[in-house]
Amino acid sequence: MVEAHLVDSKSTFSSFAHLLDARILRSLADIGFARPTLVQTKVLPIALEGRDILARARTGSGKTAAYCIPIVQKILSAKSVGVLKYSGHHVRYSFVYPTVAISLR
Repeated sequence: MVEAHLVDSKSTFSSFAHLLDARILRSLADIGFARPTLVQTKVLPIALEGRDILARARTGSGKTAAYCIPIVQKILSAKSVGVLKYSGHHVRYSFVYPTVAISLR
């Protein structure tokens, strides 16, 4: 569970309904994610525009979800119009994480 001070109390994931597939929103709700963290509120719109992201926030702040949610959205969008199936295009992303932060988990 995310610490309360890291959660954006003014936003909900449903406020991203115009940007995210309903399946993503439903999945987030199913796992108990009602409100995005502060980093997710800032990163999601930028990432969904296809822009590069460099975010620095403490461990447990929701950075991984902030990066992964747009990737899933991109895959679902490409799949729905047949881009992945017929054109040979691939969705590519790169994550760079500090080794120390990951090794402590």
